[in-house]
Amino acid sequence: MIKFIQMIGIVASGKSSIAEQLALKENAVIHSSDALRIELFGDVNIQDKNEEVFRELHKRIKLDLSNGKNVIMDSTNLNYKKRKALLEELKKFNIQKECYLVATPYEKCLEQNRKKSA
Repeated sequence: MIKFIQMIGIVASGKSSIAEQLALKENAVIHSSDALRIELFGDVNIQDKNEEVFRELHKRIKLDLSNGKNVIMDSTNLNYKKRKALLEELKKFNIQKECYLVATPYEKCLEQNRKKSA
C-alpha cells in the first residue's frame, strides 16, 4: 500500500534527518517546504509566502501519491487544523497515513538552529 508520512516538529528538531532515513527505508520521495522555498524564491528564510509554498507542496504530494509513490512531507506541520485539512484532502487516495512527531528539547533545537545558520 502507498504510504504518506507527515513529519511534525519545531524548527531544527531533526525532522529532515529522520525524513532522509525514512525515505531510504520506505522508498519514498521527500517533499520539503524548506527545499521548495529555495526552489521558488532562492531563500529558505522567505516565510511570508506560505500560502504559495504550501499550495505547491500539496499539489506535488498529491501528484506523487496518485502516481503510486510513497511520500514524506518534511515541514513543521505544527498547526492541527492545517494538518487535518491536508489529511482530509488525501482521503480520496487509498493510502496508509503515518506521522512522526519529533519532540526534541527546545534548547537542543536552538543549538542545532544556530549551527545550521552559521
